[in-house]
Amino acid sequence: MPRQLSDIIFDLKFGAKRFEQQSNQMRKKANEDKLKIKKAIQQNNKEGAQIYAENVIREQNMSMFYLRTASRMEGIVNKLEINQSMQAIVKGLDQVNNSLKGVMGDSDMKKVNQVLGQFEGMMEKMDNRVDVITNAMEPVTESQINRSEVDNLIAQVAAEHQLQLQGDFAQMQQPNAAIQPQFQPVQGAGEADLNERLRQLTGGQ
Repeated sequence: MPRQLSDIIFDLKFGAKRFEQQSNQMRKKANEDKLKIKKAIQQNNKEGAQIYAENVIREQNMSMFYLRTASRMEGIVNKLEINQSMQAIVKGLDQVNNSLKGVMGDSDMKKVNQVLGQFEGMMEKMDNRVDVITNAMEPVTESQINRSEVDNLIAQVAAEHQLQLQGDFAQMQQPNAAIQPQFQPVQGAGEADLNERLRQLTGGQ
């Protein structure tokens, strides 16, 4: 039995909220690990500082991944709510006056059924997106962190806290630009197909 559209919208909203919370948690953890970098520099612990810097970069990337995923979910919710409103209007008109069926015509009613079938297919497609999201997360969690990013972040933390890079840190360069998450969201044919189905459901708007 197909799920109610309102239930799916609720689940998507709840999921978007959870991703936002996870993004905030990752950002908070990155800030905590930055303080650990500072402590490692003060202790002349180069290896420890590098490990914490890798963690910060990974956590920043994960924070951005969660935030972008939440944004995509909210975008889908907006489109589904538009579609839900359109369905409610059609249903309401039909209940008020059955004579409107004659105005809409048989061909339009078939089109409504066709759109509903497309919507159910889209929901099945959403269920399959779990594997796509898992695959998209792999580069964020498992990819090799660039050593220059690590060294640059350590130098940046040292500069922020007015620490001199001495001892094992002496060979590190001064920070270039502020470290920015390097993750780029994976967008493939699956997402394009999903967006096309959503476009059809909202009448091409």
